[in-house]
Amino acid sequence: MTTPPATTPPGPPTSLDHPVVYRESTFTFYFSYGGSQQLGYTDDIPLMGDFDGNGRDDPAVYQPGSRTFFFSSGGYLTYGNLNDAPVVGDFNGDGKDEPAVYRPGSRTFFFSSGGYLTYGNLNDTPLVGDFNGDGKDEPAVYRPSNRTFYFSSGGSLIYGNVGDTPLVGDFNGDGRDEPAVYHPSNRTFYFSSGGSLTYGNNGDVPLVATVPV
Repeated sequence: MTTPPATTPPGPPTSLDHPVVYRESTFTFYFSYGGSQQLGYTDDIPLMGDFDGNGRDDPAVYQPGSRTFFFSSGGYLTYGNLNDAPVVGDFNGDGKDEPAVYRPGSRTFFFSSGGYLTYGNLNDTPLVGDFNGDGKDEPAVYRPSNRTFYFSSGGSLIYGNVGDTPLVGDFNGDGRDEPAVYHPSNRTFYFSSGGSLTYGNNGDVPLVATVPV
């Protein structure tokens, strides 16, 4: 009989995701793994992404009035329509995150790298992550009414409490993003893969960043 090829056991993770908070009063990103960075102005929407392909997420902001993404690593991009919700992800597998927007009225994700996807229901919260480990990010939504994450790549997960802020990230280093939530009342991030972290101040905006190990 044919001997099956040997399989190589997975090595240690090369990166992990960590909690970040953005303090609107000072326009400052605070990283739970150390350090801070100031970026943005009043009413800007904070984001994190690897826009230069170095394996580390950097701060960015989206300015709703001008529909423009500004990157701390350099440059900017005007994209989308008024009232779109900004998201970022590596949708084409090139190793860099690209801006995208979610249009609530049509329930559609539009990718600046090309293409679009209609997914979810009205009043869903748009999310992005690599939930199947294929090296590309896929749209997802969180439905507050039933506390459920729905993945466009397949499947769903009920997680969190009413009033939680939904997040996603690879917190255990398995190469797949997992749902998480931030509980504002106790300033705590809870990870569906296990564990939690209390970080930041009341009123901070919770985010997630990928950092090389």
